[in-house]
Amino acid sequence: MSYSGQLPPLGGGKYGSTDNSNNALGNPFIGSVPAEQESQLFGEGFIPTDTEEETPPTSASNLRLLDSSNFSDQTPDSLAMNFDAEESLMSPSNHLFSADEFQKPYRPSPDTGLAGCLSNVIGDRLLNVHGTYRVSRGKRVAMAVTLLLSLYTLPFFLTSIGFVPWYRKGRAPKIMPVPFPMINRVDYGDPVSGIIEKSLFHPSLLIKPSWRSYAISRVVAYSGNHTHERNPPRGPFLKVPFPTGAFWTNFVLQPTTDHETSYPIVAYPYAFKWAPSLLQASYPPLRRRTDAISIRDTFNPDLTFGTAEEVIRRHIVAFDPLSVTVRYETEGGGYWESFIVMGSPYITIKFHDATPIFTPLSIFKFFVCPRDEDGNYKNGVGVNHQKGDPNVRRTAGNVWGVCSEVDNGQDDNTGPPKPTILQGVQFLFQTQENLNWLVFSSEPINLSFDNISKRTVSSLEKFTGVIRIALIPPPLPDAKNVATGGPVHDNIPLSTSSGVRRLIYHSHIYPTGGKVTWDFSSTSSNPIAALASVKKISAATTLNRNTEKAEKIATIKFHYTTATMTENSSTNRKFQYGLLMMSLPHHAQLMDSSSLLMSGDFDLVYNCIKGAMTPVVGDIWSYDEPLSPVKFDDLEAASALAAIQPRVRHVILENIEKDLKMVLPTLDENIYGFGKQVARIAQLAHIADQMVSSGRRIFKTGNRTIEDPAISIRDSAISSLYEYLSEFLQDNGRDKLLYDTQLGGIVTEDGLLNPQADFGNGRYNDHHFHYGYLLYACAVMGKLNATFVNEFGPYVDALLYDVAHSSNSDSTSADEVFFPFTRHKSWFDGHSFASGLFPFGNGKSQESSSEAVNCYYGAYLWSLVRWGESDDINKRTDFIALLLAMEIRGAKEYWHMLPNVASTTSPTVYDEQLTKNYMVGNLGMLDVTCSTWFGSDKLYVHMINFMPVTAITRVLFDQRYIEEEYEKVIKPLMQDTVEMPWRGYTIADHAMVDPVAAWEEAQNLESYRLDSAISKSQVLYWILSRGGSNFSPFGNSTEPISYKSSDSSGSASCESHEACAALNLTGLCCPTHAGISLGCCNARL
Repeated sequence: MSYSGQLPPLGGGKYGSTDNSNNALGNPFIGSVPAEQESQLFGEGFIPTDTEEETPPTSASNLRLLDSSNFSDQTPDSLAMNFDAEESLMSPSNHLFSADEFQKPYRPSPDTGLAGCLSNVIGDRLLNVHGTYRVSRGKRVAMAVTLLLSLYTLPFFLTSIGFVPWYRKGRAPKIMPVPFPMINRVDYGDPVSGIIEKSLFHPSLLIKPSWRSYAISRVVAYSGNHTHERNPPRGPFLKVPFPTGAFWTNFVLQPTTDHETSYPIVAYPYAFKWAPSLLQASYPPLRRRTDAISIRDTFNPDLTFGTAEEVIRRHIVAFDPLSVTVRYETEGGGYWESFIVMGSPYITIKFHDATPIFTPLSIFKFFVCPRDEDGNYKNGVGVNHQKGDPNVRRTAGNVWGVCSEVDNGQDDNTGPPKPTILQGVQFLFQTQENLNWLVFSSEPINLSFDNISKRTVSSLEKFTGVIRIALIPPPLPDAKNVATGGPVHDNIPLSTSSGVRRLIYHSHIYPTGGKVTWDFSSTSSNPIAALASVKKISAATTLNRNTEKAEKIATIKFHYTTATMTENSSTNRKFQYGLLMMSLPHHAQLMDSSSLLMSGDFDLVYNCIKGAMTPVVGDIWSYDEPLSPVKFDDLEAASALAAIQPRVRHVILENIEKDLKMVLPTLDENIYGFGKQVARIAQLAHIADQMVSSGRRIFKTGNRTIEDPAISIRDSAISSLYEYLSEFLQDNGRDKLLYDTQLGGIVTEDGLLNPQADFGNGRYNDHHFHYGYLLYACAVMGKLNATFVNEFGPYVDALLYDVAHSSNSDSTSADEVFFPFTRHKSWFDGHSFASGLFPFGNGKSQESSSEAVNCYYGAYLWSLVRWGESDDINKRTDFIALLLAMEIRGAKEYWHMLPNVASTTSPTVYDEQLTKNYMVGNLGMLDVTCSTWFGSDKLYVHMINFMPVTAITRVLFDQRYIEEEYEKVIKPLMQDTVEMPWRGYTIADHAMVDPVAAWEEAQNLESYRLDSAISKSQVLYWILSRGGSNFSPFGNSTEPISYKSSDSSGSASCESHEACAALNLTGLCCPTHAGISLGCCNARL
């Protein structure tokens, strides 16, 4: 849905009750049935009762409460009680047996089936209800005992064969068998209760203990002996896998000891904290600080929400990829809840029988009715109107708000000032800092302003309805020397602001949540639409040189669920007015312009750490993302291989054989280190395989013919890769992989034993970094050896699901693959965050954008090997390709910076001073820095966002960016001494600009001194692949390569050299088939 066109004249009509047209029960009559008939309809139609007379009327609001809980608190027994008693088999009016006048024994009627048989056995033979059978008491007791035992053992039997009883369906999730050992976090000293405050989740979201044990029993039954040897694993505490990467997790992590208030969560443009009785909202850009390498937005509670009633409990009641809903329950049965939705310029709170209180950061300067175009306050209603008074709908000319001041009885200026009382549905707060907040109410409300303390605005009575508050964002101040308390901002000319008019106009439709959907189309099946999409995308990005044409395009949609503050609103009214939201720069670049409001239509600017946000009208957002066609190699690499010079091939093969002896993985390494090491071996296997495909299988040496040495080198690499992967996946490494059944994820043993170990893996930090390397290595292994897929497919699948699962996206249900929806991906931000279950003051954050890309690239390659190309039914591979495409776009938009370059549809994302660094080091939701966790050196910042080097690296970096970044940043560093661990990456960076010069630089590399994710062989192959078909580091030389031929006898054999024999090497060592003499040789022959 989108909106465009001129606004109709603004009116001050009363906002009525919440719209029910989108109710979960799908009743088409809700919204059209007269109010006086609603309770009758709901009471009779939806709530089963034993007698009509005793049924109390059930209101629509009560039904919504029942629906929101989804009857989740009912037990199987209570559900059974809902069957009408008149349908009992024992009812005389419903006999399923019949007797004739001769009193013959009852027999089942032909159409009674199983029910008739049961009635015969239980009713007649066991209980002898009709006196037909004369059965002794002893026999009846024996029959009863047998029946009870059968009923008791039946569920266990059904469970053992994998059957789910009807009363279990929808309750305890069926968990897919996971081949890694299942554990109880308590055994490792890191229980869930020590991380998450489980009581903060509404009971409707929790799995009951009996269902928890039932769920885990199914996993144990399916997965054999993989349970942990100490305590049995515990089942999940939520009905869905815990979304450890969700933007709101700070709300449920255990609070720090110094205060009860949570760390902030960020739902652009606002940030929120909560405490046991209050909710704080902040507009962090107000306190922005910048310097040469950072931008930092600070949370201060610009507005705090609470109630006069004591809060007795608070809960998360719902969540999805775009929102979280929090509820506070008050004494006396009232509550208030807030729908915290990504992109909403309003803060929305729904009150039920509660007394709202609003508190500013400092004091309220003014509390007034909104002004009209002449700058005067307008009274739209009489002073003494009652709720429901039709006068509240009265407008006079172009009245902006319906609001009036109530006489407080103070006739003169003597005595202490009495409270200012306003009544109506629209108000304006102004704080000491000159921040203006527009306030909208769905129902008339009397608000009182304390003129003495100036600290509170509160309702005079309990209120039921919706209140929405929107900050009128001031221009950002000079951020270099901003005090912590914030500056005094300039007033906005409210009466002439098109943005203010829009905020008023769209205020009555509010989002309550959202979902994300995706679909795929082939560029060949719809070339016109594909061309239009590609043009739109191309206009918003710097094009790659030699960019490969996308074969498929993904369409991403955000579907916001909405409600309205307008009484008896219809769907057509929703279309007419539209939902007003704010989008990030990458959204605005890709969305259709008809959905966007440009500056002429909306003159206010909401900012966030990602820059200026663009207004969008509509409850459905849609934009396209092309899927990269790059697989294990790109077209440039294929072109280079087709024209490879023999001497280049020989040099690469020489180095592969050396590296296979020099840079082997170790199973004693941590998960991150081992992943990088085994991915390096996978790269060597892949390169050797490419060398085989680029050469002849038989070579002539003198009068003899020999096999291409690349074949034996490739086979050796494959063998080594298989050995290390199989050992690791079968738990033979020191740092084992385990399945956390409580939260739903693969974690490391070291990470569980020490939350700080493995970079926080045990608490779900950096999983995509760690498992991305493993997925890449397994994909290469599966491509080169199909038996690996058959042997270890489920192991690798579990790693993929941990970071790239396509289901379980909200709090309502879970499938049997018990992993959260795309663990690290923020669909609104358009990229991943690495943070897990650690509280951070900047919300979620991420450092290495390139390693995040590597995760989805590895997952994509594995999906190709495992499931093949996507078809019309199976979209798994396309889905992971979409995750990859999103991550690449996010990295280009929010990590790669070009000074003085703005998008065609949105301004530069960051401050000009920051963009001179060319690369973001760490991006949070409240800060962006050109530094890393381990230092602020430019080399660290750029290379941690460059590694690893694979075929997808070429897609990640636009040509214009890499040329300018190398010239301004990397080249000056190369003049100094670059530390050897990073030198492989700087040379690979240079290769994208000047491959021949990079080839010369690479000759001095030593693989064993490089970072564990790269080798000299890999750097040489990367340089070749960037050079293309014209790559000629040796000029036009056609000098043939002499491959040495010898047998296993004499001085060439490994056994002839003591050091080689000591290493248990066999075959040819001095030299090898490729003519290379190993380091263990006594002398070069």
